[in-house]
Amino acid sequence: MNKPTNDDRNSAAIAMSLVTRITTGSFLLVLPTVLGYWLDQRYQTQILFLLVGFGLGMVIAGRHLWLIICDLERKESSGQ
Repeated sequence: MNKPTNDDRNSAAIAMSLVTRITTGSFLLVLPTVLGYWLDQRYQTQILFLLVGFGLGMVIAGRHLWLIICDLERKESSGQ
């Protein structure tokens, strides 16, 4: 990926920004799943809350990834 023209940060700072956003997306997937597992253990259900947490995490993480992609495309098309 080429460095945007109007971005004064060095390449490492840009990379860390992207890594932070991707890591956040990973946590958005994992945390609802872990919470669902914990609720299953607490209320002694089979895998109900685990599946609900996983589904919710997929939707939230997918939306987060979509927003990252849209932001990168917007910055690329505007030349920033």
